[in-house]
Order: sequence, then C-alpha cells, then structure tokens
Amino acid sequence: MSSNKSSSADFKRLKHNIATKASRKKINDYLMMLLQLVSNGEAEVVPVRSKVRAIQEIIYQVKKLQDRVQLLETRLLLSDIECFEKWLNGLLSSQDVRVLPILTKACETVSQLSPWKIVEIWYANVALTGEGKLLERSEEVTLALANSFATKESGLGELQLIQGFLASSQQYHFLPDFGLPGIVYSSETPLWLNHLPSNTIFLRSKLARKFGVYSAVGVPFTLFGQIRAVLVFLDCVPREEDPKLTERLSVLFEKVSRRLEVRIERENSFFVPTNDSETTATFES
Repeated sequence: MSSNKSSSADFKRLKHNIATKASRKKINDYLMMLLQLVSNGEAEVVPVRSKVRAIQEIIYQVKKLQDRVQLLETRLLLSDIECFEKWLNGLLSSQDVRVLPILTKACETVSQLSPWKIVEIWYANVALTGEGKLLERSEEVTLALANSFATKESGLGELQLIQGFLASSQQYHFLPDFGLPGIVYSSETPLWLNHLPSNTIFLRSKLARKFGVYSAVGVPFTLFGQIRAVLVFLDCVPREEDPKLTERLSVLFEKVSRRLEVRIERENSFFVPTNDSETTATFES
C-alpha cells in the first residue's frame, strides 16, 4: 500500500516537473519573441535560463523605441506652426501681457511636446548706476534665473533629483560669454550641449553630475531687437545634437516674440525688467 502511495507521489512530482519545464520553456520562447520584436534583430540570442538578462534587454530596447517615437512626435508636433500660432494667439488674448507668465507657459508647452524635462528662463538684467533721477543704464549685463521648473519626470526618484538641481541653480548668475546662458546671450544663437557632467562649457557640471542632468540646449529670446532672456531646456539623459529640433525651437520662440511685440505695441506700453519677492522677475508696464 505504501509502495503504491510512493509511486503515485513520484508520478505527480514527475508530472509537475515536466509541466514546469514546459512552462519555463514557453515563457522563454515568449521572451525571445518579444526581444526580437522590439530589437529589430539587433539583440543577441539569450540562453534559455537567462530570463533576467532577456527582460533587461527588452526594457533597454523598449526605451530606445520610446526615444525614437518621442523624437518623431516632437518633430511632427513642433513642425505644425499653424497649430502653434493658433495656440499662441489664444494665450496672448488674455489681459495679462507680462512677459514672464507668457514665456513660462510657452516654454512649458514646447517642453511637453519635446524630449526636454527641465526648463530654465534666464533674464538679462542691465545694471543701473547713479542716484535718483540721474540713474543711467550701464553696459553691465547679468543673466539671472527668473523661473525654472520640471515639465515631466520618470518617477519620484528622478523628480527629487530634478528638484535638487533646480534649487541648487538658484544661486547662479552668468555674465555674457560665460556658461551656457552667457554664451547664447553673446552669440545670439542657440547652443546644444551634451554630457554636461564633463562639459567644460557648462559651468554647473558638478550639479549636473550630482543630480544626473546630461544634456541641454539654450535658445535666445528677443524683444524689439534686444535679447531679453535665454531659454534653457535640459534632460536627464545624453542627447546628441539635433539641428532640426534646434532650428524648430528658434522658429517657435521667434513666433512668441513677434506676437508679443504686436500685443505690446497695441497696448502702447513699454516693458522693463523688474525683480519681485517671488523670484518671478517680470517685464511690467
């Protein structure tokens, strides 16, 4: 009797083992099919027992695909100038024509349509010398951080790093020809930087290394022929320069500038940079 029970248990165990092996092989086959699908034949053949490696490779390939799709979507969305102009006209139809809120909203929208996760707006502050009514504008220009924010993040950990980078950047000011904002201001042309932790042009390389910020592009913003701000878009991954995307950013913010000038002239107002207690410097009438 006991012998029969033992045989029955052995048979069940054998059947379970066979089913388990078949199930594992099926899972591995599915992993391989998925891996080949997302890698377009670029991935190596993964051994049967290396399921962890297969999953890691799949995640890597999916991220690559997401980046490609995002880049294509960015070019498509940002290339629709007519749609952007309609959105911009709606924004400028409001009664609040202060530059910083409008520029912040425009940067936020452009960033959401592009790969960049972080936005900085650096205002060009011109020093005043003298006293009372004898105040005169000097030639000394300082680029100060008027506003900065994250438009997207890949989780709480990344968000905390971005917030740390933004908070630490508040203390920085740049003169013309120094750092990304300063060089863009002086050259009056966009500048794309990659590998920020080791890039000597990016003067906040230590912050970039500490908080995991790896790429950036700076775009000048002009009003009535003068550069009033430098707009900097940053990301937490390295990004090779994309001339088409850089050109598109320039075109979009030229549209913002022209529309804003028209609105300002219509209101018969002139705008000068001021600083307030909320670190949201504005051009107010």
